[in-house]
Amino acid sequence: MNSIKFLPKRQIDVLNYGAHVHETLAAAGFDPAALSLTPADVTELGTLVSDCQTAHDAVNAAKLDLQSKIKNLSAPGGAHARLTGKLRGIARSARSSPASAGILATIGLSPYKAGRTPRTAPAEPPDFTVTGVKPGSVQVSFRMGGTARPRARAEHTTGVQIAVMDGATARMDNEADTAWNVFVSHSPATLDATQMPRQVRLYARWITRRGHTGPWSLPLSVSVI
Repeated sequence: MNSIKFLPKRQIDVLNYGAHVHETLAAAGFDPAALSLTPADVTELGTLVSDCQTAHDAVNAAKLDLQSKIKNLSAPGGAHARLTGKLRGIARSARSSPASAGILATIGLSPYKAGRTPRTAPAEPPDFTVTGVKPGSVQVSFRMGGTARPRARAEHTTGVQIAVMDGATARMDNEADTAWNVFVSHSPATLDATQMPRQVRLYARWITRRGHTGPWSLPLSVSVI
C-alpha cells in the first residue's frame, strides 16, 4: 500500500484515524514492538493526537464565534441594519426640516427637489399580523386595511416601522414612539429576535419617503423562542 494514500484527505478524518491508531497501540496486551515501534513512539503519537484535537477544537470555536459576529453584524435587524435604518431616519427628518442646503450639506445631504407635492402619511394604521415564531426570528406581515391583497402597501409609503417593546413592562400610552424600531419595506418579513426579550409587544405604522408616519397599530404580544 502506498504510504501516503492510506491517510484520509480531511483533517478531522486524519485526527480520528490517529486517535484510533493510538488507542490500538496503547491497548493492554498489545506489543508495539510487533510493529517495530517503541513505547516512546506510542507516547509521542498520543501527544500529537491530543495537540491536534486541541487545535481542531479551537478552530471550531473560532468559526462559531465568527459566525455569531457575522450574524450580529449582517442579519436582518443586526447592527448594520439598525445603523442603516437610523441613518435613513435621520436623513428623512433632516430633509423634511426647514434646514438650509448648507446645513444639510454638513452631513452629506441635499434638499428635496422644489415643487414636490406634499404627500401625507396614511391616517389609518396597517393591518399588522404575526404569522409565525421560530427560534431566533419572528415572521410578520402587514397590508393596507380594507383590501384583499395580502401585500398591499398604502399610497406614498415605503414600508412600515415596527416598534419593539419589552413585554414584561407595563403598557404605557405612546410607548411605541420611543421604542427601538426597525424599518421593513416588504411583506411578509422576518425579524431577527436574537436580541429581543422573551416577551415583546410589537407595533407597526406606515412611513413615507420623507419620513412622515401614520398612527401605530394595536400592539401584538409575542413569546420569543
